[in-house]
Amino acid sequence: MSYSSHFSQNVIEGKITEEGKGKPVVNANVYILKTLLGSSSGTDGKYEIKNIPDGYFTVVVSHVNYKTVKKVISLDKNKTVSLNFKLKPKLLQLPEIVVEGTEDEEWEDNFKLFKQQLLGIDLNARQCEILNPYSVEFTKTAGGWLKAKCKEPIIINNYALGYKLTYFLEYFETNGRTTKFSGQPYFEEIKPHNGEDENIYKNNRLKTYCGSLTHFLRTLIEQYDYLKGNSVAPGDVKSNRLRINGDNKKLTAEGFDAFTANGLPWESRYKPLFYPVDVSKIISKCENNTFYCLTFKNYLQVTYKREWEEYGYLEMRGLYNQAPGYQTSWIKLHKPEVLVDKNGHFFNEFAIETFGYWSYEKLADMLPYEYSVDDSTLVNVNWTY
Repeated sequence: MSYSSHFSQNVIEGKITEEGKGKPVVNANVYILKTLLGSSSGTDGKYEIKNIPDGYFTVVVSHVNYKTVKKVISLDKNKTVSLNFKLKPKLLQLPEIVVEGTEDEEWEDNFKLFKQQLLGIDLNARQCEILNPYSVEFTKTAGGWLKAKCKEPIIINNYALGYKLTYFLEYFETNGRTTKFSGQPYFEEIKPHNGEDENIYKNNRLKTYCGSLTHFLRTLIEQYDYLKGNSVAPGDVKSNRLRINGDNKKLTAEGFDAFTANGLPWESRYKPLFYPVDVSKIISKCENNTFYCLTFKNYLQVTYKREWEEYGYLEMRGLYNQAPGYQTSWIKLHKPEVLVDKNGHFFNEFAIETFGYWSYEKLADMLPYEYSVDDSTLVNVNWTY
């Protein structure tokens, strides 16, 4: 299991009480979403979570008898934050009556599409199970869009990566071709039955991380830091050309090719224009010196040359008889600047839109915030042999 140990050691602590009465709420679950970090309140309603990394996080408090609450916090520089919550009791609801027949068949069809668009259709997704499927409710718009909402968090066992996810779905709609959804999971490790299971989890996590958007953004930041430590004179054209074309050593060493592009290949009959990435022009250090700002126009095309495309991706694109190529993706920014931390995590779900291979990878390919891999492993992995 690979988890980063060089994060700051931030702490959140506080007390959970019932709104109005002020009495302590016992055994409330406190999650930091996208991580493995969590706690529960004691008999006095107090809780504490330690060893939290720097960054923006969503803290969720849930209890079977109370409404779930969320709060976004920012942590850095070994900060201790006091965070108290007041929970509202849930209204008692009568059990729903299930009518069998046509509605059941329609629900099954809707759920199948929902599962595919939320988890994905890749090898990891095929080993995922939603444990509480009937918590998902569906409606359809006049335009044919399927919308989903949940009465409770969706519980997912990912047997490929060895995680149990408590997923808080906030928004979901799809027309079968385009899908928009947002939400965040809390991760718990599934205990392996034996050493073989543990190795399967370890290998699958590594393969999932390598070539991912998180891996690329982390490497991009490390490349930027390297260039800033080995800067060249702004007017030195020859040196600048070398920096752009020949000095993206970190990206190349970890299997990435990156180009800026003025369009997507399938958007026009004319081939898009591609230019080698000048890392120092698309990413910079933020004023607070903790995070990085990613900014570029149009698209960034990224190819990961250490792993082939899955056949499922080719089938999704209708390329049934084509041999797999390298995994190629495109990203587009929906904000002038996107805030990214040093480990490649960004904090606004809709700030970056993915196309190509990264759009094929969905919730089944998500790893907890703490997951990381040492550089010696990343420069030596290769699944194309």
